[in-house]
Amino acid sequence: MDADIFRACDIRGLSSEFTPGVVAAIGRALVRLAGLPAIVVVGLDCRHDSDDLAWGVSDAIASLGADVTALMPSPT
Repeated sequence: MDADIFRACDIRGLSSEFTPGVVAAIGRALVRLAGLPAIVVVGLDCRHDSDDLAWGVSDAIASLGADVTALMPSPT
């Protein structure tokens, strides 16, 4: 995983940098940082790969017992 994807207040990069393993690791790290119980809202935009990324991170979050309440569109 390239550390350059992590910014001060978000995570950015080319879609090719976000493999299923990277996406799952980010989701699991989020739950570990937030602690349980956690309720998470996942945002996505209109890019063609957003759905796959959002579902991948949502699955990883849910696999650790956190609630994903919605996949919400957000502006880019």
